[in-house]
Amino acid sequence: MLTPRDIHEMEFKRVWKGYAPDEVDAFLGRVVTEYERVYRENEKLREQIEELKKRLVEYARSEERIDEAMELAKAAAADLKAAAQRESSALLQEAEAKAQALLAEARAAAEAERRRFEEYRRQIERLRADVEEAFALFQRRLDEVEPSRELRAGYAEVAAEGDEEDEERTRF
Repeated sequence: MLTPRDIHEMEFKRVWKGYAPDEVDAFLGRVVTEYERVYRENEKLREQIEELKKRLVEYARSEERIDEAMELAKAAAADLKAAAQRESSALLQEAEAKAQALLAEARAAAEAERRRFEEYRRQIERLRADVEEAFALFQRRLDEVEPSRELRAGYAEVAAEGDEEDEERTRF
C-alpha cells in the first residue's frame, strides 16, 4: 500500500514544457496532507475493527456460556420438577396411608361402640325380663296373700264400726 511518506518522497523528472514544479509541489503537499489524514483514519478504523472482532469473539464465548447455563438451568429445573413430583407423590401416599389408618381406627371404634350398644341392649332386655319375672312372682305371692287381706279388711271394718259405736256412746 502506498504510504504518505512514499508520496512525499516521490520525485519526478524535469522535462521541457512540463508542469510548473511549484504548482505540482503545492498540489502534492495537499495530497500528502489529505492522504495522511485518510491513512490515519484508516489505521484507526482497522484498530476498531480488530477491537470489535475481539469483542465479537468474547460475545460469542459469552453466548456459548449463556447457552450452556440455560441448558444447565433447564436440566436443573427438570430435576427439581421431577424431585417435587416424587416428593408430592410420596406425601400423597403417606397422607392416604394415614387416612386409611384413621378410617380403619374409626371403623374399629364404631364397631366397638356398636358391640357395646348391643351388650347394653341385651342387658336391658335381661333386666326387663328379670323385672317382669319378679313382678309376676310378686303378683302370684300377692294373690296367695290376698285372702288374708280380705280378712284384715273385714277386721278393719269391724274395728271401724266399733270405733263408731264408741264415739256414739261417748257423745251421750
